[in-house]
Amino acid sequence: MFFRIRSIVVPAALAAAVCGIVAAAPLAAYPPSSPFAGSWAGTFTTSAGGFGTLTYDISATGVLNGTVVNLANGVTGTLTGHINNNGFGHLVLLNPPDVTIPYLVSATIDDDGNLVGTARAHGTANFDVEFELQRQ
Repeated sequence: MFFRIRSIVVPAALAAAVCGIVAAAPLAAYPPSSPFAGSWAGTFTTSAGGFGTLTYDISATGVLNGTVVNLANGVTGTLTGHINNNGFGHLVLLNPPDVTIPYLVSATIDDDGNLVGTARAHGTANFDVEFELQRQ
């Protein structure tokens, strides 16, 4: 295909380039897959004397679902939340029968490939949690 620009015949691709029209390359999927996606299991300790095990799955979009077992008090709870691609997020721990604890989370993958970080309980409970988990 050709276009006439001021009495000059030029190929369509050149005309498009001159006019600032650029063919768009296909866009990558957004949001990109979470670097934390996968199944994880490991341990935690709290500044309130708690300790135990964590197991959870993180989806490609950062949605987190899992289980926590506090060996200090024998309580098992469920975790739900979200971790963004930069390792920041939020969790809610539901301890049966009626205790709900929200957390702010900061996580990273260390040089050994472990998911490590801290969580800060807030609201009616104020304590810190440190965790280290291995990819399953």
